[in-house]
Amino acid sequence: FLESLNLPSSTKIYLSISLPQFKYSSSIKGLKSNNFKSNIFEKGNTIYNIKLNRGVKAKYLLIEGEKRANYTPSTLLFRVKTSNKELLKIYLKASFRFKKELKSMPEIGAIGQQGFNNYANYFLLKEIK
Repeated sequence: FLESLNLPSSTKIYLSISLPQFKYSSSIKGLKSNNFKSNIFEKGNTIYNIKLNRGVKAKYLLIEGEKRANYTPSTLLFRVKTSNKELLKIYLKASFRFKKELKSMPEIGAIGQQGFNNYANYFLLKEIK
């Protein structure tokens, strides 16, 4: 996929995974990253909001990964504790920074706590009767 974007190797790639049902990192088990520098932001941590152009307090759990576009295979894996949840919500966003230009995808989607559009994903965990 990245090769099709023809990104210069100096491009930075950011992956944001927001978990609006969770507040703290204790909800995550086994965060593993390969070729991604990862950070976890809990509720109350300061995160950047692009629309407000300033730091804001996180309302829910955010996992971010950062890497250079060098086309090496990269993974960011984690598990969440979902004991009482029937539906898991995950918001995803990818951004690419080259010099001072920042491009994000999706261009249209659910607005996340950082002010970017996100892919809103919902996973059914239990059969609803």
